[in-house]
Amino acid sequence: MRITIVCDVLGEENNGTTITAKRLINSLKERGHYVKVISPNKAEADGYYEVPTMNFGIFNKYVAKNGVKIAKVDKNVLTSALEGAEVVHIMLPFSLGRTAIKMCVKKGIPVTAGMHTQAENVTSHFFLKNIKFANDLVYAGMRHVLYRYVDAIHCPSNFIAHVAQNHKYKAPTYIISNGVIPFFKPNPGPKPKGLEERFLILFVGRFSREKRHDLLIKAVHKSKYRDKIQLIFAGAGPSKENMVHLAKRLLPHEPIINFYPKEELVKVINY
Repeated sequence: MRITIVCDVLGEENNGTTITAKRLINSLKERGHYVKVISPNKAEADGYYEVPTMNFGIFNKYVAKNGVKIAKVDKNVLTSALEGAEVVHIMLPFSLGRTAIKMCVKKGIPVTAGMHTQAENVTSHFFLKNIKFANDLVYAGMRHVLYRYVDAIHCPSNFIAHVAQNHKYKAPTYIISNGVIPFFKPNPGPKPKGLEERFLILFVGRFSREKRHDLLIKAVHKSKYRDKIQLIFAGAGPSKENMVHLAKRLLPHEPIINFYPKEELVKVINY
């Protein structure tokens, strides 16, 4: 089958959407499908189509702190990427995905879409994460610009499938876990020197407001075992500096913070 995958975000494997997209692309190719990919990532291989990166003006530094590049629409490149496609899969309801769905509807190309973004991922940036009306508005907007047009929705969990259904997304939902690559497997090793007597808690995830690193820091602060607990944060992101300051103020042991390549992350998980 000839499949085109539309990725508003694709690049460094420092966020869940990119990791999921790359696993999807590779697994489809392994199964013999011809896959085209359109994204803001540099087109270094056959079947990859590059579009420019969105310019957010004064917010460029904030976006860069998130470690992602977001695609800017180029209809000529999109047209080339969609040519001959038997089905199109859209990863995100952002600008490139929204334009792609309009073109696919006109061309009569079947479309599926992933639901990898929660409303709270958006509203948390505006300090509205806990405001139901704001979240409902975002879900309605995503439904309006993308999900009402698609033939199926890929949901990585039961939870997000229920969210889609509760917000009146009419397309069938298919729950397919993002999974864990075979590389990650038990291989117990010794704890690093100086940490042998500590209870290690590993948090793997991007530093952003909605991930709630602060909640874990505050929980450890209140624990009667706080002197024996060592936090390890594996990730990067815009809220990192704030979390460092919070941890210094509340914890007896500063968290170990690093963005680990997967080879090193396996070792850390197995401490």
